Amino acid sequence: MLVPRARRALLSLTTLGIPVLIALACTAAPPGGSDDDGPVNPDPNGDGVDDGLLVGKCKIDLDGDGRPDLVDVDGDGTVDGPGFDSNCDGTADGFGIDSNNDGIIDQIQNLDGTVVEPPATGGGGSTITVDGMTASGGTTGETEYCSEAEVEFVPQIPTVLVLVDRSSSMYELPAGSTPDSPTNYWNSLKTAILPVVESLQADVRFGFASFTGVAGTCTGMDTPTAFAVDNYPMIEATYNALQNPRGPNNSGPKAETPTPVAIEQATAALLADDSPGDRYILLVSDGEPDFCDDNSRDTCGPDALIASLQAAYAQGVKTLVFGIDNPAIIPEMFDYYAQAGMGELPDWTKGLDIGPYTGLVQSNCDLDTFPEWRRFRTVSGNAPAPESCNTAAGQNQPPEGNAACYQPAGDYSAEGGTSTAFLTTDITGLAEQINATVAGLKSCIFDLGDSGVSVKEGEEDTGEIFVQDELIPQDQWRMNSATVLELLGDACTQWQSPEVTKFFAGFPCEALIIVVK
Repeated sequence: MLVPRARRALLSLTTLGIPVLIALACTAAPPGGSDDDGPVNPDPNGDGVDDGLLVGKCKIDLDGDGRPDLVDVDGDGTVDGPGFDSNCDGTADGFGIDSNNDGIIDQIQNLDGTVVEPPATGGGGSTITVDGMTASGGTTGETEYCSEAEVEFVPQIPTVLVLVDRSSSMYELPAGSTPDSPTNYWNSLKTAILPVVESLQADVRFGFASFTGVAGTCTGMDTPTAFAVDNYPMIEATYNALQNPRGPNNSGPKAETPTPVAIEQATAALLADDSPGDRYILLVSDGEPDFCDDNSRDTCGPDALIASLQAAYAQGVKTLVFGIDNPAIIPEMFDYYAQAGMGELPDWTKGLDIGPYTGLVQSNCDLDTFPEWRRFRTVSGNAPAPESCNTAAGQNQPPEGNAACYQPAGDYSAEGGTSTAFLTTDITGLAEQINATVAGLKSCIFDLGDSGVSVKEGEEDTGEIFVQDELIPQDQWRMNSATVLELLGDACTQWQSPEVTKFFAGFPCEALIIVVK
């Protein structure tokens, strides 16, 4: 019989390189009535096993003495220990060693180094005592712990695809420089990005790909790596193997910037990965998007890119936009890309339907020479049925015609979005901003996973959550399920700051369901 006094269960989490202490603080013993010893009896049926350990479990007790029978789980002819039956089908699928013969297996009692003292003759119960430790949000001193709830808290870490523009302009240099000079944007950016990946690789599932194409062969994304933690060696090797696509003498066809299709391909790659956690594209480019034809840069390429970014967001993939500033780009457009990447509606004048009809983008792009623009308009759901746009004999002509026939590929709003791109010519500053941005992608979702510990329905508000030793108000966190906790609002923003490293969660033991595995 297990009789804890004040109990606390420890959970450990490591996220973004920071060890985080989670404690399930138990301030009251399970129900069952008091006895003369003072503590509340956690074993009201007297079978020698703490009833809290048997929630959702059956024990093997063929002789009916109320104690788990000794079982041979693996069938090797050797008794393994007291048997537990997780699906209650009458067959033991778990066992343990009960060194003090008190009916409670040691793996339950000794997970956190506890000392189990058998009950004295005449009753009472086993006492579990552990020296206390300092925890963020916790207390110092001697504390008694509930060792059966010690589990590893599994973080949801982000998956990030670093997607780098490999167009000709990334290799262009002032007169007198060589195309493969280490000072071109491609090499400078690589020198800046690789240390970011290396420093954060333990806490972010990184992947890498570049993208380009030539007129007539618009491939988009190429050289993708797999997504993984500690993926720096693969990414470094892949990145270093890439050379100027025009060749060492810069004599090959011009390398283009097919960003819309690259985002579409990157989204598919991220969605094909089944790991938990948020998904991001980290886009770095120095040029306006097109379909491997410079004629589409003014309206068609940007509109298609905005549609592609919005489609990615709708599928759960966010895009962070970083630009290398140069005279060939329009800075405001990069902000529109950043807004689309976060699911916002840009206020791009050329894409807005101002008045009964403008159709500027459609009139420029709905041509046989731009089949990719038409495809992206279809993907976004903005393409009308062909039969509704018959322009013969003046039908559907502006301003009286069907406005749906003249929609752009992307979606826009006069209110506009608020997200901005980071645009600079300072590669070192760009690397610093990328590092800070990725480091701040810490998930606000904490998952107990398959630990065997969950919070009982209706007991969710009995917990206390601390971030950086500060108690979080009840309206800034919630339990999304019995095993998933989420920080909300200001608490999430505070946690995502790179300098914030401490998280603490406490729940009473009576609020927990503990499943023996």
